[in-house]
Amino acid sequence: MAMPGGLSKPTCPSAEMKQRLTPTVAAYLKYQLGVEPKHVKIVALSSQIVNGTVYFLKVQHDKGVCHMRVHEELPANGGNLVV
Repeated sequence: MAMPGGLSKPTCPSAEMKQRLTPTVAAYLKYQLGVEPKHVKIVALSSQIVNGTVYFLKVQHDKGVCHMRVHEELPANGGNLVV
């Protein structure tokens, strides 16, 4: 059983999670790199439940690998994904 506020072990994300998170990650990479990445792949994911869900991601893209943190707000607050 997971401890409240504890971080999950890194796993390979499901197809559903990749589909939900990839557009947000790609948009953020475009903003940071100044060009739209052609290749974005989420290779590892850990999560933590605190006032929503925080996802810690390992992402492969055109320029290399980066680590990102994405916060999913609670549904009552809109359920938005924020990098």
